[in-house]
Amino acid sequence: MKITSESAILGIGLIILAYEIFVLKSRDEEIIAVCKTDYKVLHTEIDTLRGASTAATTSRNLENSPFTCDGTKCTSEDKLFLFPKGVIIGTEMEDCDYGDGILSVDASGSNCPSGLGSVTFGRRNVVTGDSGSVTGGETNTAGGEFASISGGFNNHAKSFRSSISGGLNNRVSGDGGSVTGGDRNTASGKYSSVSGGYSNTAKGKKSSISGGSKNEATGTKSSILGGEKNKISRNMETTEIFTCEDDWCTSKEKYFLFSKGIVIGQKSSVCNYGDAILSVDRFGDNCPSALNSVTFGKGNNATDDYASVTGGQNNTAMGESSSVSGGKHNIARGKQSSILGGYQNIIEEVNNIFPQEPLPPVNPTNPFSCVDGWCTSLDHHFIFPKGIVIGYKKPQCGYGNGILSVDSGRMKDGEMLGSNCASGSGAVTFGRKNTASGISSSVLGGIDNEAGENELSILGNQGI
Repeated sequence: MKITSESAILGIGLIILAYEIFVLKSRDEEIIAVCKTDYKVLHTEIDTLRGASTAATTSRNLENSPFTCDGTKCTSEDKLFLFPKGVIIGTEMEDCDYGDGILSVDASGSNCPSGLGSVTFGRRNVVTGDSGSVTGGETNTAGGEFASISGGFNNHAKSFRSSISGGLNNRVSGDGGSVTGGDRNTASGKYSSVSGGYSNTAKGKKSSISGGSKNEATGTKSSILGGEKNKISRNMETTEIFTCEDDWCTSKEKYFLFSKGIVIGQKSSVCNYGDAILSVDRFGDNCPSALNSVTFGKGNNATDDYASVTGGQNNTAMGESSSVSGGKHNIARGKQSSILGGYQNIIEEVNNIFPQEPLPPVNPTNPFSCVDGWCTSLDHHFIFPKGIVIGYKKPQCGYGNGILSVDSGRMKDGEMLGSNCASGSGAVTFGRKNTASGISSSVLGGIDNEAGENELSILGNQGI
């Protein structure tokens, strides 16, 4: 309550009167009665003066206020306001060392604009750089002077005039660098930028990455448009890489990297192109759909990895690493099979070639006569001191001397490998996943059997 001069004077008079009453209490009852009457009069006048003083104070406050209030809403239409320390709208953060001239919109008391002239909106955002701002999102930090973050989650703009528009877990440490969005992208080069994607890094000065995943641009002015795990380290000081004359352009000093592939001519509207492909296609009807596949000619298809059709029409290379050189309506289905040409030829076998030229007549260095994939020697015996493996070799087996193994193999990590192991001298293994480690031992069939003693023989069935 505000104390006026009038109420103070009356209060003093009241104290004096009370003292007189106390002194005269035992001497004169009539005087005491008079004093009591005076006390009541003084008390009434004090109440009157107090009411008048309160009304006057309220009147003065309303007259001096810049606001017009209606219920809980107050408006000031004709005033500007100056807050040298700053403004917090919402809740103050107890542990924040607020800077001067700051603005924070903070419903939960979790933002901290500690930089001079800094701004924080959103939740759990921090600005430590002078004139920095975080205008949305959660758990973002603008640490560089004039750095800004528009939104997203767990983004960090650490450098001078750096910026992050959104996304999550992005970092900018190069002056003037920027990340537009995406996840786990980094712009560490001066004036570098990453537009989006995942785990991309622009390290070179003025380098840029538009998107993709795990790309790295380390050269000055280098640029990656997209894809995965691409890296450019050479400085790109000029964009004039071609010299053009009469519709022909030449680049004598540059190599070119096309991680996805090249189509020369027309693109097929129905082909699902593989990666690292090459297609020369006048009509748009070739389809290299597998990894590292190649198609030339017309209407040709390469459907398995590393397959190629380098000419002809309506040919298909279906086996891994298979090839068709030309002809029409040929199909190479076998792994590593090859058709040189012709019409409607089909190869199913692995490592087969069509047409297969007969070998020269039998001579001391070539005892075989071969036709259509079969080789015959009618007049010779053969000695194999080390042994024979028919089918597939097991890489981990230390084969003995004078052994015989018939091994159909099994697929492992995309490759056919043997499963039997004849490691004893003179050992024999048939079947699958069988081992003969004793001298002159044998496993003649079945699966998972082991003949570990010398001259032991197992006929078949499944081992324990």
